[in-house]
Amino acid sequence: MKTLLGTKFAVRKILLLMISGIFLVGCAYQKSAISIDFGIESRTDLNGDGKEDRVRVIDRCDAGFTTIIANVNGVDVAIKDYRGYFESTVTTGDLTGNGKADVLLKRATRGTDSGTVNISILHLEDTGWVEYPYNFIHNPDIDLEQPDTFDDEVYLGATLFEKDGKTMVRFISFRDNDKSQNTVKCTEASYREDGWYIEDVKMISDFFSGDEYEKLLAPLYETENVNEEETTEQNPEKANGDVEEFSMDEVKELFFGEWEVTKLLGVTKIQNDYTNYPEGHDIIGNHIVINEDVFSSEGLEKYERYQCEVLEPSYEVSPIIDRNWIYNISEAVKEDPELYDWILNYDEFQDLEIRGTRDGIKGKSPAVDIMISSDKQFVILYMDCTFYLLEKI
Repeated sequence: MKTLLGTKFAVRKILLLMISGIFLVGCAYQKSAISIDFGIESRTDLNGDGKEDRVRVIDRCDAGFTTIIANVNGVDVAIKDYRGYFESTVTTGDLTGNGKADVLLKRATRGTDSGTVNISILHLEDTGWVEYPYNFIHNPDIDLEQPDTFDDEVYLGATLFEKDGKTMVRFISFRDNDKSQNTVKCTEASYREDGWYIEDVKMISDFFSGDEYEKLLAPLYETENVNEEETTEQNPEKANGDVEEFSMDEVKELFFGEWEVTKLLGVTKIQNDYTNYPEGHDIIGNHIVINEDVFSSEGLEKYERYQCEVLEPSYEVSPIIDRNWIYNISEAVKEDPELYDWILNYDEFQDLEIRGTRDGIKGKSPAVDIMISSDKQFVILYMDCTFYLLEKI
């Protein structure tokens, strides 16, 4: 009788585990409804309640820290300070299939060579934010050398992507940790309870001379095989028709030309060490150039930090669904009733996403952001938590 009861209990337990999506060996994944997102800020569901939350990253360069800030219940909370200085981004997606978005942080640190980054992956539990383990689980079917931990590699970048019905992480590291080579190691891993199981390892040649950088590190590509042609996942906001798509002709008409910085608009509620609150940067009268061949912020004369050229740029306009970013409105804006009314009542910004070849590396973005108001009336320069009005010359 005991044996029969024990057998029934074991069967029931296995059935419950299977229904829950958990198996005794490995993990069962269901394709998550949470889409992959990327940027200095992401709007996604962090706690699984079906509501939109927000997570963003701020580089506090003078202090040498990168701060992740999450807003789950309407309040900004600093999750953690990491050692970091510039070009930090977050990529979000559901790595475990539990209906909650995880956060991949990429940050550059002082002392690293140009282009190398540090990677951290976090998730929200009932007790607070927790980092995932940093160890890899080796795949016995792979002959190439496999890393034991994140610290074993020198990373160029990492992103999230979908493969075999689950969201995974793709790590790009230098072959043999040699930054002088044009060949990189591509490691793809999925999360298991005791670490990151290595699904695949490839060596990618001619990484910097071809288009492999964009193909492998673009977070909004759905990929079955990195050697096959990839298709772009459509932005759900656009698919629903809630946000207008911009044709290339519209991008040219609205953005191409030489722009003058004419007015400080204001700053965000939380600033970093480069914000220069409240007077802003001394860039009024400086110029930005946007055209088919180059994006240039070299005209920001006094600030080498923001000066760059992006060659052969691609342009795409995407929404930033965020209200009341400009908390500290400048006095100059209050003297312009039309501009002041817009800042108080706007629905959203739309961001001009720019990628091209910068400092010899493909797929890079400029050091500043360009935005446009949803009514296409105002073009805005954003840099280090500060907003400026641009006017075409």
